[in-house]
Amino acid sequence: MKYSIRSAGFLITAILGLTGCAVFQDDPPAVEPTPVAVINGLKVRYDFIADNEYNRRYKIPGPFADVSTITIHNTAEPMSARQERDRVDHRRDQMSVSFHFAVDENEAVQLLPLNRHAWHAGDGGQGPGNSRSIGIEICRSQCYGDDDALYRRAEANAVILAAWLLDTYDLPLDALKKHKDWTGKHCPHRILDEQRWDAFKAGVGAAMKSRLPREKGYGDAELGMAIFLEKYQDREVCKTSAGDIYASVDDLIAGLKQRHITTVDVSSWLAGVPREEQRQRFLEPLRAAGFNVRRFYAYYPDAAVYDREDLVQSDRAPQSYEHYVSQRSNQEKSCASTR
Repeated sequence: MKYSIRSAGFLITAILGLTGCAVFQDDPPAVEPTPVAVINGLKVRYDFIADNEYNRRYKIPGPFADVSTITIHNTAEPMSARQERDRVDHRRDQMSVSFHFAVDENEAVQLLPLNRHAWHAGDGGQGPGNSRSIGIEICRSQCYGDDDALYRRAEANAVILAAWLLDTYDLPLDALKKHKDWTGKHCPHRILDEQRWDAFKAGVGAAMKSRLPREKGYGDAELGMAIFLEKYQDREVCKTSAGDIYASVDDLIAGLKQRHITTVDVSSWLAGVPREEQRQRFLEPLRAAGFNVRRFYAYYPDAAVYDREDLVQSDRAPQSYEHYVSQRSNQEKSCASTR
């Protein structure tokens, strides 16, 4: 996706002419920490744009029917990934612009859940670029000269991210697309200007073939996906550690299968829903669908806020709440005696 630098005003142009990209190198401190995972050596920060009325209208369209491609863009800006994320979040120009990831020399920042499509390909609401493709913006693409290394590292990180996404969705290398493939727009401009698309694509293919281990927590097929059952806007939802939100267990199962996840850990915060009901509504459907449910934590009846039982373990060795409280009391006494 190529933005015009003129949209930021002549001041930025003047500053760039004097100082290059270094003026944008340091980000302002984050207001609060955001969740971070490491994928094949790349730090990925999950920092979704705000879920408000304006963003829902112009930046967060409907759910993916499926993911069939990964699309590469250059931002045509000197800004960092977090700066690009903030610009998308705060723009109010009634333009439909969004993407899933921005990646720079230090990290990738995820703006949208991967079960929602974005406005990044320019081919409309039904076009395959917008409706079936995950969009990656490579930042720092107007960094040249002394700051050229910022862009080169950003592009190298994009190779890691694109390879991981292709692997995650079990897509072939030919599913890697340019923005230009959807609308003819000259994007990713830096890669195209330097006639390096084939080399970039080959780098992604090499990273795919290596199949490096993915970090626990984001959603590796073998290591497992974390699932959280909770209330969201007065509705029961199923959230995952990848940031996806599903309205039903059937939708959750479909999403996990799309990611080729086989093992899950479930943490339920549905207070007031009996354990046996949770077992029937969530645990048993996941098992019936073939998932290895290693843990399923649910509240004991009338328990304190953090007192929960692993239903998977209780299948093997049922415990009463009184037994749990007794165990916890003994543990607390043991800890106190060692202080």
